[in-house]
Amino acid sequence: MAKFKRQQGFTLTEVLIALVLGIFLIGIVLTIFASSQSTFRASTEVSRSQENTRFAFSFLTRNIRSAGYTNCSNDVSVRNFLNFDSDAYIPSIEHAVFGWEFGGTGIGQTYILDYQSLSDPFTAAELTTAQAANTAGAASWDSQFIRSATNVAPTAVNLPATIAGFEPIVGSDIIAASISTPLDIYVDDQPGQTGLLLPVVDIDGNTPAASNVETGEILKIADCSSIDIFQNTADISDAFISIADSGSPGNDLNASFRWQKSWGQDSTIYSVDTNIFFVGTGQGGIPSLYQYSSSCGINGDCGATAVELVEGVENMQVLYGQDSNGDGVVNSYVSADQVNNYANVKSVKIGLLVRSPDIGKATPIDNTLTYTLLDSTVIDPPNDNFLRYVSNSTIHLRNTGL
Repeated sequence: MAKFKRQQGFTLTEVLIALVLGIFLIGIVLTIFASSQSTFRASTEVSRSQENTRFAFSFLTRNIRSAGYTNCSNDVSVRNFLNFDSDAYIPSIEHAVFGWEFGGTGIGQTYILDYQSLSDPFTAAELTTAQAANTAGAASWDSQFIRSATNVAPTAVNLPATIAGFEPIVGSDIIAASISTPLDIYVDDQPGQTGLLLPVVDIDGNTPAASNVETGEILKIADCSSIDIFQNTADISDAFISIADSGSPGNDLNASFRWQKSWGQDSTIYSVDTNIFFVGTGQGGIPSLYQYSSSCGINGDCGATAVELVEGVENMQVLYGQDSNGDGVVNSYVSADQVNNYANVKSVKIGLLVRSPDIGKATPIDNTLTYTLLDSTVIDPPNDNFLRYVSNSTIHLRNTGL
């Protein structure tokens, strides 16, 4: 008769040891998984911040490099008929770029960004409260402007109420760039220099049915020796453009009004768009880079809008490169409120502080660090578990002699 070996199970001690080893191994696997998830998430957030930074600089660089373009009309005689004293006038129309410096964020200063972070998800009421806490009055931004045509003493230019109404975030600078776009109409030959109404022709020299230039649109007439800047007062359906002592900012005319020359078909008519870049609270409740665009100065009559461009841009610092002796070389970089004459600005330095779109919940992030922008301004944000990324760039103004 065959003998069968008696089947034996595990002892209680063996089972307990196996359970402990299993729990230990599972703990190791979970730790590795959590660490990998945290590393992956941090890497993803850094990549998103870097990508957003590239997008932001793409918008800024394209506009600033193109600012002030009028073909061959650089370093020529400029006559500006716009009303300098109007709140709707932006000096970049005359000088390509202009900016406003937020108080306390100048060279060598540290700014504590007292920023309220929103919960996720947040309510509309929380967003409204955060926006109010993160914004300031227009007087918090300051600049100065020297009119090159008259060379008067610097004139203080506070941030326009229209831009302040979009609630820019505290601590961030604001920059304006004006882009001139040639139109497909030309001034017909004129008998003199005092006419307020300028008939136009199309590219074939024929009188068009309409100029298609909106009432209130800022225009430049230019050739290789002169530029006249004014606001169109004719209707979009008229076959002419015109200048009158009205509008916003309006034209500041007098009894001795004269164009610089009797303009003809050898000149070019440009439409001037003012693009203002600032940091505001985005639709998602996080800071974003915004662009306000208008072809009428600070004026809503020409379809002016403020568009959210790039999310995560938390702070922007701007310095302006001045050529103080006219040799075409930048001698110093200063904040907007220290620029002696914006006509002498040849380049712009911009520093961006970009934060990650998502808050670090699973793994707290120690971000008690401060961040230096442009090697000049220190921004001290709250410790709110967001990753942050700093990037600086120098942008040359291609149409100002460099």
